Amino acid sequence: MSQAALLTSGVALATIIPSGPGYLGTFELTAVGIANGFGVPRDEAFAMGLLVHAVILLVTTVGGVIAAIRLGIGRSRPTTDDEADEPETTTAVATGTTAMATATATVT
Repeated sequence: MSQAALLTSGVALATIIPSGPGYLGTFELTAVGIANGFGVPRDEAFAMGLLVHAVILLVTTVGGVIAAIRLGIGRSRPTTDDEADEPETTTAVATGTTAMATATATVT
């Protein structure tokens, strides 16, 4: 269990190093280096690192797509003909000093 914790921590720290998109290469190299230190053959360590990296990317991508769908990101708001004909309205927001001056003028 401590080996898995060290591997996870080491790979997480390795992603701090500037690298290519998706930390491709840096992630696997670190996984191979740490697992090889525990006696895991390099080929098996690389396969494990690649598999773990793929699973992490897959899970975060699926989660992001689900969140985007639920939040409605990427979809334009449908407009009706009535909304298209109406002029846009803007609301003015009073600043603190304007509100203070109005309140002072009202009190005196």
